[in-house]
Amino acid sequence: MTKVVPIRGRVQRIGAQRPDYVLEATIADLFRKYERELVDRFVEDPLGTRIWFRDYNFPKLIQLSFRGTKAKATIAINHLRKNCSELDYAFDDQRAKTLFWIPDVIRNADSIYVNGHKRIAGDQVYVKRYAKGGAPLKVVFTQIDEDMNQRIVTTSFQTHDEGLRRFVNSKPMWSAKSEILNETIMLSIAAKEET
Repeated sequence: MTKVVPIRGRVQRIGAQRPDYVLEATIADLFRKYERELVDRFVEDPLGTRIWFRDYNFPKLIQLSFRGTKAKATIAINHLRKNCSELDYAFDDQRAKTLFWIPDVIRNADSIYVNGHKRIAGDQVYVKRYAKGGAPLKVVFTQIDEDMNQRIVTTSFQTHDEGLRRFVNSKPMWSAKSEILNETIMLSIAAKEET
């Protein structure tokens, strides 16, 4: 007698293929990569808005802490630039590994919302769904830096659908789905006009 065992297939995940994780050896190495690849550069969102990266946002982007409290940006950055000991510093590993996903989230956002969270700095939230285990949504918060008159990245992290509801107000202000639908309607109208 043979036993029949059903073959389990992989669960089909919905979303974009996730980029590679970044695994730098030290916080200083991660900061140097961030400076080299992102600082003083911008990414353009689907609406044509330029969003800039600044060095002073690095500690917030990885939730850098010093002896258990939030690290002060200027002190931490100066410390990292001098390659001093990092023993007193800690960070959120998941935020650090997905730090370089931020340009993709902004450039290829699934949707853009108004920030609905009272304590997170930023007035807009960019959301992208990735086909991966764990938290499938990567969110990026941005705001206008009044001194520079530029929109900048303030923070970013991963969350689930339930978590997203805490950070956004109702309907998106822009959605890739509605953009595709509008293009389809425009193409349909153009095709009818040609006939």
